[in-house]
Amino acid sequence: MYVISGARGSGKTYRLLELANETKGVVISSNPNAMREKARSWGFTEIADFVSPRDSVSYYFTKPLYIDNLEKFVQEALTSGSKLTAYTYTIEE
Repeated sequence: MYVISGARGSGKTYRLLELANETKGVVISSNPNAMREKARSWGFTEIADFVSPRDSVSYYFTKPLYIDNLEKFVQEALTSGSKLTAYTYTIEE
């Protein structure tokens, strides 16, 4: 598993899309249409699909998954009214 971290503007999304393109994966993003356009503008044309966090919970994926902004994904995937208050994060070495 890849963990892509860094400050805003450091290229995290570019790297995520690059990896998804290499494996013909699926990108989960809060704005799939904008992410699709961003990928296209950077020349990433092999990505299988772009879906929202809410839509992703009802899909069964056989392709590799790439999540843009994990915190936002979890919050949007939760039912309305639920609020993500804390989570753990482990970086495997």
